[in-house]
Amino acid sequence: MRLYRTILGKEFERLTPVLQEFHDEANSAEGVFTVTHDPRILAKILVLVMRLPKAGTNLPMKLEISADNGSETWVRQIGVSKLVSHQSELEGKLIERTGPLKFRFRVSESNGGMDFIQLGCSFLGMKLPRVLSPNVTAKITPNSGGWHVIVTIAITRLGTICQYDGEVHIP
Repeated sequence: MRLYRTILGKEFERLTPVLQEFHDEANSAEGVFTVTHDPRILAKILVLVMRLPKAGTNLPMKLEISADNGSETWVRQIGVSKLVSHQSELEGKLIERTGPLKFRFRVSESNGGMDFIQLGCSFLGMKLPRVLSPNVTAKITPNSGGWHVIVTIAITRLGTICQYDGEVHIP
C-alpha cells in the first residue's frame, strides 16, 4: 500500500481518480510553476539557506517518486532548482524530511484534493518553537487535467518568504 493511502485511510477514496492513480501507481508528474520570493534581504537569505526554488514564472516542473518500504523519496525539479525530500508516515501523520529539517503534517481530503497543515518542525532532531520554525502549508486542488498545487513557506515574524504554485499532471 502506498504512503498517501495509508495516511488518508478512508478519506483516500474521496480523492479524485487522477489523484488516487497518482498516489497509488504513478512514479512521476510534470507541470509548470510560478515561484515568488519576499524581496527583503533576510527572506532572501532564508530562501538560500533552505534551498528553496529560484523565483520565476512558467518554470517547468518534474517530479520523480521512488517508494521503498512504506516511505517515498520525492525529487522535484522546478526550473533549475532541485528539491529532494523523504516522506513517511508516523501515527497517521505525514513526516517529510529535507536536509536537517523534519516536518510533521496533518493531511486531509478537501473537495477531492488535499490540505497539508503543518503540526511541527524540528532541526537536527530538536523541536523548533513555532516562532523560529518555517511554517509550510500546501493545498492540492483537482482540475480537469490533473491538479493545482500551492505551497507557501512562511516565518512567523516575516510572513511568506517563498511560494510556489502551478498545474500538475501525470505524463
